[in-house]
Amino acid sequence: MFINSLLFLFLLCFSIIIFFINNYYILGIILIISILLCLLFKVRLPIYKSFLILLIINFSLNYLLGNLGDAFIVTIRLVIMFIMVNLIMEKIGIYNLSYIIGKLTHSKSITLILVIALSFIPIMIKEISEIRKSLITKNFPLSLKNILKRPDIFVITFFSNLFKRVNDMEKVMLSKGISDDYQ
Repeated sequence: MFINSLLFLFLLCFSIIIFFINNYYILGIILIISILLCLLFKVRLPIYKSFLILLIINFSLNYLLGNLGDAFIVTIRLVIMFIMVNLIMEKIGIYNLSYIIGKLTHSKSITLILVIALSFIPIMIKEISEIRKSLITKNFPLSLKNILKRPDIFVITFFSNLFKRVNDMEKVMLSKGISDDYQ
């Protein structure tokens, strides 16, 4: 747990320091080192379409409002941070992250809140995927146009399934001995 806490604190300090570096060569070296660390530790980077779109929008806005150099530096910083977060989270683990933050803040309730919140991320991703497949089979493809025209279909389905999952999670936590008066 001590090493995981040090890794978390390193990530926080690294994220602050990386955004003060304006040298292309230093950023390039850090990017190459982080890619090599990914290869060395065999960390698979989950490249999401939404992350790539966010990078493109970020690059475009920085290019329009600044110059090409600034846009390139900011984008490289974001890519480096994406790689470093994935590297360290692979070592620490999502659930241990909540315990580390709980230990640092000396609060068991924060630990519990973070465990629940972090466990819902994969659940929500899976739910959206299942809802999408279900709506496609019902001849209602999940597109931005359909969501804007009839948002109630997606939203009602998503939240009803989400509340069922919350209910199931509550039963599991109660069976593990975690009560409502957890302080």
